Amino acid sequence: MVAACLVAAAPLSAVFAQDTPPTASSPALHAHRLQERFDAANTTHDGHLTLLQAQDGDLRMVANHFDDIDIGHKGYVTLNDVRHYAQVRRAARRDLANGASPALQGQR
Repeated sequence: MVAACLVAAAPLSAVFAQDTPPTASSPALHAHRLQERFDAANTTHDGHLTLLQAQDGDLRMVANHFDDIDIGHKGYVTLNDVRHYAQVRRAARRDLANGASPALQGQR
């Protein structure tokens, strides 16, 4: 009897153990797409995306805000730089939506 219960429960445990696929608006899917687009634009495959690569790779947000993202003025941005910039922008928009005064602009 116990063996029969274990056999019957096995398929359910396999179903619950599977990861659910990301939805169209999930942060995991956005992060994956950003990674793919960054990698495709980074034609030198060195993890350093230049302004020209961002423009040619159709990463408009990165190209339009390149100087703000490249806070160290290195002449390139990394995927972590882009993620950090996006995170800061989301937080600022959230603060504005909640009625908080925006963070001082120009501070990095």
